[in-house]
Amino acid sequence: MSCRRGECVMGWVNGDYRYIWSQAITEDGNAPPILIVKKGDTEILKATGFKLVPAS
Repeated sequence: MSCRRGECVMGWVNGDYRYIWSQAITEDGNAPPILIVKKGDTEILKATGFKLVPAS
């Protein structure tokens, strides 16, 4: 995970697919995360609206 320029980003690869998880850094920590999935250079999914809940 890398955090800079107001955003935290984590990425990983699984076979032909690249996954990018990003979230803006805000004072209240409530910015919605974004998940992007790419196959090669083609973006095949961009999903938002996740709700992060603390682990119990």
